[in-house]
Amino acid sequence: MMNHRFETIIFDLDGTLADTAPDVMVAINHALNKMKARPVSLDQVKRAIGPGKEEFIQTVLPDARKSEKEKFLSSFRAFYWDHCLSQTALYPQMEEVLNKLQGRALAVASNKPRFFTEKILKGLGVLDLFHGVVGPEDVTHAKPHPEMIVALLKRLEKKPSRTLLVGDTDKDMLAGRGAGVRLCAVRYGYGRSEDLIPQRPDFLIDYPGELLDIIDNNFTSFSA
Repeated sequence: MMNHRFETIIFDLDGTLADTAPDVMVAINHALNKMKARPVSLDQVKRAIGPGKEEFIQTVLPDARKSEKEKFLSSFRAFYWDHCLSQTALYPQMEEVLNKLQGRALAVASNKPRFFTEKILKGLGVLDLFHGVVGPEDVTHAKPHPEMIVALLKRLEKKPSRTLLVGDTDKDMLAGRGAGVRLCAVRYGYGRSEDLIPQRPDFLIDYPGELLDIIDNNFTSFSA
């Protein structure tokens, strides 16, 4: 029987639950092509994903005027809505991990708009495994502010001390620390180790299956 030191587990989406970057890149480059702008690489896209809408647009179109940025975002979102599941997939082991964690409260806190997050999770066949999904439209402040995490804990009526946040960026770690939860950083996602390690997460993993060791109390400390 699993040890229940964590009764709630909150996941980031992009770079944590699923590899979404290829579909995001295609949608970005579709929108950029319509504007006759230079395409971006997959590495650039991975850096753009996660911080939130303003930083996302700034990374892709750093010198654009406001009207151009709004045109880009509208074009990107329309295309991405129709193609957000073309290449996106759960990371290896992730579906097994989620199924084995049933019985706990599982939730998702993502800076991606909730309507995209829910569509992706549903398309991947795992939406029903989660008890709550929060996006930037549900709060005043997105990550790295802790509001998303606090909102989920309030909705689920769970304690921060019994909650583990799983994410791939320093923004996730900052949000979790501000909410008073334990932190698990993943190195298989889009964040860089040099950004994650200084945040001193409680746990640092290289593949999703290690989450089960953490929950089982077999993985007890930060490992650089």
